[in-house]
Amino acid sequence: MSLHHRQAAASSGRTGLLPLALLAILASVAGPGGQESHAGPPAAGKPRVFSVRDYGAVPDDATDDRAAILAAVQAARQAGGGTVTFPPGRFCLSTLELTGLARVTFAGAGRDRTTLQRVGVGPHPLIFRECRDLVLRDLAFDANGCLNYGGTYFDACQRVRITDTRYFDSNTAARRGRRERTDIYSYVFGRGKAHHEDVVITRNLIEDLQFEVDYCRRARITDNVVKRPTSTAGIGTFSLQWEAVPGEDLCGEDFLIARNTIIDLSDCYTAIAVHLDPQYHRDGTPLEGVTYRNLRILNNTIVYTAASAGRAGRAIQVGATDSSRQTKGVVFDQIRVEGNRIYVPPGVQILNDAGSEEVFILGNHSRQFSGGPDFLFTHLTVRNNTLYRDGKPDAEFVAWYARGAHCVVEGNRVRPYRPPPR
Repeated sequence: MSLHHRQAAASSGRTGLLPLALLAILASVAGPGGQESHAGPPAAGKPRVFSVRDYGAVPDDATDDRAAILAAVQAARQAGGGTVTFPPGRFCLSTLELTGLARVTFAGAGRDRTTLQRVGVGPHPLIFRECRDLVLRDLAFDANGCLNYGGTYFDACQRVRITDTRYFDSNTAARRGRRERTDIYSYVFGRGKAHHEDVVITRNLIEDLQFEVDYCRRARITDNVVKRPTSTAGIGTFSLQWEAVPGEDLCGEDFLIARNTIIDLSDCYTAIAVHLDPQYHRDGTPLEGVTYRNLRILNNTIVYTAASAGRAGRAIQVGATDSSRQTKGVVFDQIRVEGNRIYVPPGVQILNDAGSEEVFILGNHSRQFSGGPDFLFTHLTVRNNTLYRDGKPDAEFVAWYARGAHCVVEGNRVRPYRPPPR
């Protein structure tokens, strides 16, 4: 996924509500087009609190609150950090791009009480570039009918924590009738000029959307619920190596994807995906030297529903699809897929594009190149995963290709169907 759209900063009709001193702050620190400049040195003293309402934001109306939110953020920046608070209500937000922001928390009154609703033509309500020490908590985000590549976007950020938020789409009707599935995101950590580092995404509720963390060192994705994810994957991390850059081979390292629940894959290819996408550079040459290291996919719950019948994809996929071009020197090292539970109710059959039953847990690069030095899984453990389903599947429950050294695939079992625990 790449960032396809940038929206120029929009002026707000509520500017007159801002104190003159705050307008002076905006004029002095906002960059061209309303983008923020890089953070200055931290200020001494206790962290400060900046309510967007004090800067002119009004909940539950149709006016864009972008200028007021930017003013509160800039005040936190000038103070060397702080908490930008959102009281209960719905706040409209057109694209706000923030660069170099540090030590700022965005806090609502609870994900069932405070909502930031995307408005305008841009797909992203918030864009963070080269930011660090950020927290997003106790907020809801409304994608509001975004049709492609939406979501809150991060580029080369460090130490980001997203917790106890909700991301939903109040206008899913806008998607109906589309000829192709489209990636529509909640949070997306894209591939930028540097790796993301130390990302924590925990205890969030994602509905009718997906999220992904790409090009990252140290990510903890735990205890989230994703309902009705769209297109590529409910939870994903992808190579995104569009350009051939010598020495830039590490796509992901030290990921924990644990105790998440993904429900209803009727519009999704994979519940959890770690793979090469795209599998080639812009010039058409295959990827070379891509490495994923220390990935743990543990104790997740994946629930198929009656709506999934005949349409949904795999539960877990690591590698790349059978349509991938031949890649060179690709290594997946220290991969653990353990203790995951997959529930398929009676009468539901999961089919692939060829009309045969789909593999539920798959690791490969292509059936055409099933091994050899050009694509290897080393130090691989796929163990004690359980498929709850009546009858023997037509396809393998676990199919893992291109194994290298120290690989263990054992203890994976099919059990009679039972409903997932609540």
